[in-house]
Amino acid sequence: MGQSGGGAKVTTLTAMPSAKGLFHKAVVLSGAGTRSGDKEYSEKLGAYVLKEAKLTPAQIGKLQEMPWKDYYASPTGLRRRWRRRRPRRPRRDAPGFNPVVDGVILPQHPYYPEAAPTAADVPMIISSTFNEQSPSAFDSALESITLEQVVERVKERAGFGAGFGDKAKEVVDAYAKAFPARNPSRSGRW
Repeated sequence: MGQSGGGAKVTTLTAMPSAKGLFHKAVVLSGAGTRSGDKEYSEKLGAYVLKEAKLTPAQIGKLQEMPWKDYYASPTGLRRRWRRRRPRRPRRDAPGFNPVVDGVILPQHPYYPEAAPTAADVPMIISSTFNEQSPSAFDSALESITLEQVVERVKERAGFGAGFGDKAKEVVDAYAKAFPARNPSRSGRW
């Protein structure tokens, strides 16, 4: 069972042949990862991490010698710089520091375009936490956003993923119908 990033880890584990048989059921709360990282993109990110740490690939073990506070703080600044310089990643692949489809440990994406064979016989409950994080948590102006403005926002981006494009209005209308008393900023993670 996993929630948020833990939910994505659960779906990843179901796609790993080396984990087959270690669990017989799964629960995913707000974070079902249907796709994992792109190998080429992740290799470029890894090379950038080493370059920023002034290490060669042969010195990768030295990352473990860093004080934990430095190690923990470095990805935040690194991601900001990386966003400015990064190669374009495949739009629907997971960004950043995450499991990667390598053809061996993770032979394919967990559930895209179809479920991994190792996941096919694992019963799974997929659910969500309500208001895991409101979009207005970092921008209080979103407390007064209208449904029409939400539609425009979710065309290009929704949560951590790509937006809904031409289906945005249909998705927003479904949320509004399901949760009529909710402020649009609290109708889910967009």
